[in-house]
Amino acid sequence: MSKKIQNIFIVSSISEDVELLKKYVKNFNANVYDFENANSALNRIDELSPDVILLEFQLDDMTGPDFMVKVSERLLHNPDWQVYLITDKNYTEEEQASMLTLGITHILRKPVDEQTLLKALADY
Repeated sequence: MSKKIQNIFIVSSISEDVELLKKYVKNFNANVYDFENANSALNRIDELSPDVILLEFQLDDMTGPDFMVKVSERLLHNPDWQVYLITDKNYTEEEQASMLTLGITHILRKPVDEQTLLKALADY
């Protein structure tokens, strides 16, 4: 049985992507927090304890994998947190495996398809 998603972080500097993702997750009745950069999200992550982080690969202040390195210890203490990396890049199997070892739960290709995202979130 899936747990209820209470808090969702959207970390992206692309306002159109943020609005689209907000629209996709509105039916979860979760608190949705959006951040334009990784450092803003990191400053609030302990306070708000997100269940799901929708993370843009390339942010203004760091890459998604760099963000993951900074949250890796928190992920050990919060094993239910899920991180969905959103990217427009095609990765090799080796690159994908490397990202999954950082704690990324899913890799979603842009443009993110609503059904793909909802299916992934349903597994929470």
